[in-house]
Amino acid sequence: MQLSEQEIDAERRRLPGTIQRVAQASAMGAIAMFLFGSIFVAAGTAIALVGLKIIPVDEEGVHAPDSSG
Repeated sequence: MQLSEQEIDAERRRLPGTIQRVAQASAMGAIAMFLFGSIFVAAGTAIALVGLKIIPVDEEGVHAPDSSG
C-alpha cells in the first residue's frame, strides 16, 4: 500500500496543544532522587548476590524454592 504525499504530510503534521513536557521538575532534588533510587539498586544487588550464592545465607531461614537442581 502506497501513501500519497498528502497522507504523508498529514502524518507529519504536529497538532497544537498535544505536545507537553512532563516530568521536568520533581518535588525532590536530584540528590534526593539519586539516594531514593540507590536504595532499590542496593536491594536488587543484594537479592541477586544471594541468588547467585555469593552471599551465604542460612538455608533454614530461606522461604523460597532452591534452584540448584
